[in-house]
Amino acid sequence: RDEGQKKVFHNYLFDRHALERSGIEVRGFLADTIALAYLHETHLSAMPAAGPGPRPGYGLKFLVQHYGLAGSEDHVEAPAWEDVEEVHAAHGTPEHAQWVDYATRDAMITWQLFTVMHRILKAMPWTGGGGVKTHWDFATQFEAPLAVELGKIEQLGVAVSLPALAALEQEAEQAIHTHISAFQGWCASHRGTDGEVLNPGGALVDCTKQAQLKHVMYAGEEEERSFR
Repeated sequence: RDEGQKKVFHNYLFDRHALERSGIEVRGFLADTIALAYLHETHLSAMPAAGPGPRPGYGLKFLVQHYGLAGSEDHVEAPAWEDVEEVHAAHGTPEHAQWVDYATRDAMITWQLFTVMHRILKAMPWTGGGGVKTHWDFATQFEAPLAVELGKIEQLGVAVSLPALAALEQEAEQAIHTHISAFQGWCASHRGTDGEVLNPGGALVDCTKQAQLKHVMYAGEEEERSFR
């Protein structure tokens, strides 16, 4: 609750709501390691799985492994309790000790990940202007305040006009069809130096299938480059 004590989270919005359900108002938010990792590398969820281990993406276990941090190998899952009352009721049991160990390791690993992301983003220059010099500046000046406001919106809710929402949905669906048709036409229109169509099936491309889009845009390139 102390604004002066800055806090780092992994999945801030989830933790914020969990704490507020227990009557704890979160103040002093500094950063979310998920957002920091995404700011550094936006492609992690599209990475192919490389054998056993955490699924690629922005989960804590994968990020710890991806950035070469130690300490996640024996990071077991915690007991699945519904609320804080169940945690307190289990005090003194082996399950409670396991939960405390899990929570402590989780916090330590999150902080380790934060220190790595902080160092990386401070070394990445920002070229978008607006008085921002590094990616870390962008994270603190824009991402963090946005996350705080999103948390408030999720807590309070947003008044919505259902008729207006239905009209917007219909408009969006029409726009999707229009743009998909334009993209398919673009794919089917290009010809090589021999005069042959480069993408004979371009008009049939399913824009909802990532594999098809990769093939159309990057066929022949290395997979590493294609998903990036």
